[in-house]
Amino acid sequence: MANNIPEITLKQMKFMKSKKSREQLAINGIMIDIQPYMFPPKSPYSYSTKILLDSMNLGRQRVLEIGTGCGILSVAAAKQGAYVDGVDILPECVQFSLDNAIRNGVFQKTRFYYSNMFSNVEKSYDSIICNLPILEGELPEQDLRWYSLFDPNFNFHKELFKEGKKIAPRIIMAHADIAGKEEFNKLEQMAQKYNWQATVNLEKEYAGQIWRSYTFNQEGNSQR
Repeated sequence: MANNIPEITLKQMKFMKSKKSREQLAINGIMIDIQPYMFPPKSPYSYSTKILLDSMNLGRQRVLEIGTGCGILSVAAAKQGAYVDGVDILPECVQFSLDNAIRNGVFQKTRFYYSNMFSNVEKSYDSIICNLPILEGELPEQDLRWYSLFDPNFNFHKELFKEGKKIAPRIIMAHADIAGKEEFNKLEQMAQKYNWQATVNLEKEYAGQIWRSYTFNQEGNSQR
């Protein structure tokens, strides 16, 4: 399997495995605790986090974050004035997100709980934010923590666009051309299949890859 994994992803896996203890990071004025194997918002692979932090403008919206991880996007959205529910498939991520919200003074604007995508969420939000695993592929090890990097058959992405339209009129997410230059077209075509219109908010080159922040609006709803 390793022969099919891009070099940048292999480096990220090695980076995550090298972390043996809990540590604290400062990103965009936000203090975040992370644990080993948790997707770090400061690493060789985490420009997807930065490009979202640099492009989100959520105001006082009601927001759902899918796959909250350490909670940094939820905390950032709450600091902008949003009211945020953050969900994750890993219970330890739910607890870390809660701790990080308390640490950054946004506890009253955030809630965190377990959900596998939309399985346990409320049904009405202004926006969904997410930093889904960018690479399509099976988990290299049978460990749910690698869902931070790998999306088998792009099932998470398909569910995001299919079920997300029942939840909110807008999705904000990151993507990159890690697996090739056609990755952006594949993502946009997948969204279009479920009647989402794509807008690129921000695009930058980092570590030899192109990274984008997208807004997807349901067709007929052009609010950004």
